[in-house]
Amino acid sequence: MKIRAKTCCAAIAAIVMAASGQVASANEIDNFQLNLPGGPLDIGLSQLGFNGESYVNNSPTGDPSVFTFTDTGVFNFTQKGNGVVLPLGGGQLTAYYHGATGTAVLNGGLSFNAGGLLDIYYSPTITYGTSSANVYGATSGTKIATFTQIAGSSGSSVNPDGTPSSNGSLTLNFSASFLAAGVWRDSTGTPLPLAFTLGFVTSNASEDLTGGCNAACPVSIDPNLVTALGGTVPNVEPNHFFVNNGGQLKLEAVPEPASIGLLGLGLATLAFVRRRRA
Repeated sequence: MKIRAKTCCAAIAAIVMAASGQVASANEIDNFQLNLPGGPLDIGLSQLGFNGESYVNNSPTGDPSVFTFTDTGVFNFTQKGNGVVLPLGGGQLTAYYHGATGTAVLNGGLSFNAGGLLDIYYSPTITYGTSSANVYGATSGTKIATFTQIAGSSGSSVNPDGTPSSNGSLTLNFSASFLAAGVWRDSTGTPLPLAFTLGFVTSNASEDLTGGCNAACPVSIDPNLVTALGGTVPNVEPNHFFVNNGGQLKLEAVPEPASIGLLGLGLATLAFVRRRRA
């Protein structure tokens, strides 16, 4: 009986360790499908490439080198994979980033708080960039996803004037809090699970000098964009400024809730067997 108990414990421990390893690590989805409402079906996506603009508003703290910030942006998804044009059936795939806050250190780094929202929309017609309506056209059409930001450092550095380092790489992590039915699928066509699908955005960010800085770069930014983002021109660093963004959205999958349940069951069983042995 003791030998059996030892064997049982070893087997359960191995299962628990394997399950805990699954829970701890997410897996990038390099072959997902996007079935746009009233639009085309695109299969075999590894990432969605975007470009866009955000407006950063900094607020000082008790430490003159530390600022809290808000970040609001609009983005247009136009590519997939390695620069391949994303077929959108004559429409647009856009995103509105809002409610984002964080902390920045001059000549240091920055970190985002939890709670910012990345809402993704599909419209069969193009309105992005045509007016200030619908947040520069980024919220036209049907909302197909909302990703809620997870707190964390971005990996980018901040210039002494509070702007992001030129083409500094920002990495923002999200958890899916809404996925429109039937739109987001894995490689087999199975809908991606809500709350267990993560998104991470890598963006190269630089201050947009068309927002104005001095006589060498007068204000020439689209006034519709300024209105849509609730911004103020000219840029006044480090108080507020516009930022150019371009990067990729990728998806990851973490285990289903059942996997986590099995992990808990395995731990409980292991504890029970050990009590029996004692």
